[in-house]
Amino acid sequence: MNGKMDLVAAVNDEATLGRNLLASDMVARGCVNLHVLRDAVSASRAYNAALDATMGEIVIFAHQDVYFPPGWLHRLQGAIADVSARDPDWALIGPTGVSTDGRHLGRVWSSSQNACVGDPIAGPEPAQSFDELVIVMRRAAGLRFDPDLPGFHLYGADIVQTARARGLGAWIC
Repeated sequence: MNGKMDLVAAVNDEATLGRNLLASDMVARGCVNLHVLRDAVSASRAYNAALDATMGEIVIFAHQDVYFPPGWLHRLQGAIADVSARDPDWALIGPTGVSTDGRHLGRVWSSSQNACVGDPIAGPEPAQSFDELVIVMRRAAGLRFDPDLPGFHLYGADIVQTARARGLGAWIC
């Protein structure tokens, strides 16, 4: 990968953004290009606008209340390498979602539960849907979010199904 990755967030609460995403090590150290969109009418429209405004090979879409701990970016780079070895034309990676055989996979920190939830997985698993908290996109896959999808829900399932319909891989890892 050449250059920094882009990190995108649709934001409606500055305090939540400051406590979480902006406090993340990779953001505080400037390891990613941060692109914040405010007052968006939908996640899909915000994220498409971010795709138009950014240039990174990898785009990370994250909720404003996500905190990335130290080392997360390094782990993401490892996941990208693992997925690329299996599927050179992959489109999407998510840390948690539903596998193609219906299992809920992935382990993440839940700020609402103040605990880790889910089970770790041994390696990348094909996805049929993602939880929207974090979605990683390989720009070269050429995907766009459905601009007609209203609000801030179900765009994770929709983008994964769009990728799969185009023969592109979506992976939980």
